[in-house]
Amino acid sequence: MVYPETYKILCVFAILLLATPANAQKKKKVTKPVIDTNAILSDKYSGTIMVQDDSVYTVLQLDHKMNTDHGAFMLDETYKKPDGRILRSQTPGKWEVLKGTIHDGEDNIIAENTNILQVDGSDKVLFFMWVDDSTIRKIDPQLKLIEPIDHYLLSRKAKYVPVKKDTLTPFEINMRKLAGRYVGKLPCADCIGITSTLSLRYSLHAKSGDYVLTDKYIGTKSGDITNDRKGRWNYISKSGGNNIVLDFDKKGRESYYLINKNGSLTPLDRNQQKINSPVDQTLRRQ
Repeated sequence: MVYPETYKILCVFAILLLATPANAQKKKKVTKPVIDTNAILSDKYSGTIMVQDDSVYTVLQLDHKMNTDHGAFMLDETYKKPDGRILRSQTPGKWEVLKGTIHDGEDNIIAENTNILQVDGSDKVLFFMWVDDSTIRKIDPQLKLIEPIDHYLLSRKAKYVPVKKDTLTPFEINMRKLAGRYVGKLPCADCIGITSTLSLRYSLHAKSGDYVLTDKYIGTKSGDITNDRKGRWNYISKSGGNNIVLDFDKKGRESYYLINKNGSLTPLDRNQQKINSPVDQTLRRQ
């Protein structure tokens, strides 16, 4: 004999069984691809460099992790002797990016407080300056240009972590495009002037980037003074013009720059308006 209460429970259970598909499966988790920031990248610079009276084909490979300015290197040099012998040497070691002032042969300043690549091997130390994003020029140990300068250039062939174009959002594309180094001269009320250097870095798929702003005050009463400021930066898309903002995560400390059509940056006030000044305050990409 089945009691009414028990009958009701059995009916509800049967309805639930019929409503559940026989082939029901758990939904698979969807995971986003992870960019391996520990992967080693290899930047290869190659070209012909004069060593004494010999033209030496040179390959400089810089190995490093993503967004770092130091690592290991391998210098491969090959040249042909007058008697037909092919000589080749390989020099391993460590490399890093330093700051320095570069002069020409007549001791005129070419660039101040600029990035200099130092490769330190077991039996030699070499120095290079950046000509552009894909070219470096060898300079002497006193950080002077070597003449003729066209004989001391190496061009880069870089291997990066592969990223599909369709995985990047418009924000990520703009952040990656803006990352770089910008330099300009700013007016100073109680000194000769300010050399301002803004370095923007960005890691793919990050929600913001890192920056370093270095202002060098020239000719103050206490001599030349250098101030460094570090923090986070972001890209702002506006109808009246696109901007970047430094310290967007620190209320009251934000700094704004207008992104010009030629890729340079112009400082703005706190209201994101242009500053009325007769002096050109543009920071140009290097």
